[in-house]
Amino acid sequence: MVFSSVAGTFGSAGQGAYAAGNVFLDALVEYRRALGLPGVSLVWGPWARDAGMTRGLSEADRRRMARSGLPPVEAEQGTALFDAALASGEPV
Repeated sequence: MVFSSVAGTFGSAGQGAYAAGNVFLDALVEYRRALGLPGVSLVWGPWARDAGMTRGLSEADRRRMARSGLPPVEAEQGTALFDAALASGEPV
């Protein structure tokens, strides 16, 4: 299991290298699955908890993300999404 970012799916200004790294993770899981090997890539957006990468976000950053239509994931919702992703059987 790998955790990648929605930046690789939707892109984001100033995050070209970060987005490319996350797309690599998704492609690696697809490749492994094509070989019959296990793998799941969970593509996450930002989490609501003010920790890790979201700790340094300014209010302007938060407003920009809200305008993009990608609301932050609450912990309870994230846990449910994690379970649903594993149950789906999809590689990404």
